[in-house]
Amino acid sequence: MASDSRYIRPEFLVSVLILVGTVFVYGQVVQFDFLNFDDPLYVTENPHVLGGLTVEGVAWGFSNFSDGNWIPLTWLSLMLDGMLYGSDPFGYHLTNVLWHAVNSILLFAVSRKMTGALWQSAFVAAMFALHPLHVESVAWVSERKDVLSAFWGILGLLAYDRYVRQPSGFRYVLLFICFCLSLLAKSMLVTFPFILLLMDFWPLGRFGLDIPDQGKSNWVIRLLPLVREKVPLFAVAAVFGGVTFWAQKSGGGVSSLELYPLSVRAANGLVAMVAYLSQVIWPLQLAAFYPHPGNSLPLWQVLGSGVLIVGATVIAVVNARKVPYLTVGWLWFVGTLVPVIGLIQVGGQAMADRYMYLPMIGISIILAWGGADAAKKLRLHRALVTAGVMTLLSLWTLQAHRQAGYWRNSVTLFEHALAVTHGNFVAHSNLGNALLETGSAHRAVSQFRQAVAIRPKSAMAHYNLGRGLTDVGASGMAMASYREALIRDPDYPGANGNLANLLTAEGRFEEALVYYRKEMDIAPDAPGPLGNMANLLAIRGEFDRAIPLYERAISLDPQDAVVHGNYGLALKAVGALPQAAAHFAEAIRLDPSYAAAYLETGRILLQQGHSGAAEKFFRQARELDGSAGTSDPSVGGASVSATENRAGSH
Repeated sequence: MASDSRYIRPEFLVSVLILVGTVFVYGQVVQFDFLNFDDPLYVTENPHVLGGLTVEGVAWGFSNFSDGNWIPLTWLSLMLDGMLYGSDPFGYHLTNVLWHAVNSILLFAVSRKMTGALWQSAFVAAMFALHPLHVESVAWVSERKDVLSAFWGILGLLAYDRYVRQPSGFRYVLLFICFCLSLLAKSMLVTFPFILLLMDFWPLGRFGLDIPDQGKSNWVIRLLPLVREKVPLFAVAAVFGGVTFWAQKSGGGVSSLELYPLSVRAANGLVAMVAYLSQVIWPLQLAAFYPHPGNSLPLWQVLGSGVLIVGATVIAVVNARKVPYLTVGWLWFVGTLVPVIGLIQVGGQAMADRYMYLPMIGISIILAWGGADAAKKLRLHRALVTAGVMTLLSLWTLQAHRQAGYWRNSVTLFEHALAVTHGNFVAHSNLGNALLETGSAHRAVSQFRQAVAIRPKSAMAHYNLGRGLTDVGASGMAMASYREALIRDPDYPGANGNLANLLTAEGRFEEALVYYRKEMDIAPDAPGPLGNMANLLAIRGEFDRAIPLYERAISLDPQDAVVHGNYGLALKAVGALPQAAAHFAEAIRLDPSYAAAYLETGRILLQQGHSGAAEKFFRQARELDGSAGTSDPSVGGASVSATENRAGSH
């Protein structure tokens, strides 16, 4: 007789296969870069995250509404990564992948436990793990909130199943905690209490579907206690929904009805729902950003989408007793999409792949149980059904692997977005910024010009074009672009300062001073404008006014090598040689390739009579910059450098 220890449980085998598939699709992303799309806000330019888990960081996470969101648990998760990995994207990507793998296996466990169906549950979990629509939520570090919120939501379903089987106050508290933690990561699951009611209907059977003569009145009698039991959850959902709306409204994320009237939002929502359904089956044209169509949607498309959604809903409701999984799956899909379908328009996107991270579970339920029923009715051979399912999952897996590859960096991501969408202002802008960062300024200018063509009234578009034109040496056209940006928005961050930089380079100091002052009024605590104003004053010989500005700029950003170098020049000019040498040394520490800092240190040493030590610094300066000499002009041997003022990557 064979030993039981040799028997491998199918649940274990399914979990292993899901894990292997997840690694195949997402193993590549641990080598990917951060993106210029929200990642600066969430990680790369966020000192609270990079500073790791600290008391100050935790306090900031719970009091902060950056990006129009209140997501303290997500901030804590990112801070933990910051403590472990610093600014290395490897660890942040790895954490996202691990959360997604855990979510997939946990979803399998929950479905298996609730329904008792092994292979249908395996399909639901495999689809969740491997479908291309989920790539955005996993491959994008900024979407940590998606995978983290989903984990607590799925764990909440498991807690609910345990509570239903053996009700107790302790188990309800566990459910309540899971729900709160999910919302603290992201408020996507405000509809969670409704999901629990769907679970009550099927597969938990708390509506009494198995009672043959169940009348409408009995349904109501059974429904009321189920709703009443979830009142605390509804209350929490209402509170978090209100906080989220307030955060997005105060952060400027919620678009006005003038920009997107309610009729436009409803039309886009209907079309987006149908688009999501088509992407589930045919996920080939996925993008990081889908431009909102505004009022350009054809009437036939809106009406057709409306008929399809309403018709499907009617069919699902009418067949509730006969095909309960259809009702639950469809209402799960529609219900979990409601918060992000655009009735409250946040941002300029028509839809987003990340919004399907949880709603797609509903569609997978329909496909899994509906497919099993269809195969049974058609009397299809088990081998044929298995081959069909494996083929479908394999196609999704291969496409997901390919889709994940586009998230390698900002250039590959937005080049792909432009290949599959049209009139994509965000993609042109972000691709332009990415190209500018990699030194491809002429290509960047081309992208910025296309962004301006799409939105000629956008201050950001003209501002970005000004940056690109500056990098290609077209300073006259760059100044015109900055002026155009300021016409559109006189307080656009960075535009005044960058225009002043160009005016300074042309010797138009008085005019530059006006724009520097405007920039400092707009951003009084921004180190860039302070340092640049100090540079101008130093060029004019007004060191007594420049030095305090340098000191304040350094106090705000002590890691800026250029400001340390420029401050050193000002101190050297007033004879404070030891202090100047200290700042040149700090500039070299921060940027070992800073040739001018070596040069100026050598000059100071030469003045102090240390010719041997000076020669070492002169030699290093020449190795880094062949044009570096050893002469000692009285002011600024190396010219001051302006710091570009940055704003608005997308």
